[in-house]
Amino acid sequence: MLNPRILLVTGLLAMVVPHVAFAGEIVHFSLREDELATPAKRELLLDRIEKVSVQSCKRGSVLATRASRSRCADDLTNQFVQAIDNDALTLLVEAQTGAVYRTAHRQDEV
Repeated sequence: MLNPRILLVTGLLAMVVPHVAFAGEIVHFSLREDELATPAKRELLLDRIEKVSVQSCKRGSVLATRASRSRCADDLTNQFVQAIDNDALTLLVEAQTGAVYRTAHRQDEV
């Protein structure tokens, strides 16, 4: 019979390894400025961003669980949206996911 401590360590490694495998990987994404021009084009762009993110995360590790690949893809999509830094695209993502990618505060002048 296997030692329960060994099973616990193996389980933790299986959960940690997929996240480690994605760390430090550079994923490139390019877009044309006109892809941000209309709501319909922004939706197509977001679909393309999500597909690239999912494909990249699938290649990340053979040990990755579906949940870790999904978290990876969501994180990568968020990074792309933040890097593009377009208010309309950001609002689209926020409306679709309910996630907030930016915060603002008002500072009263003295």
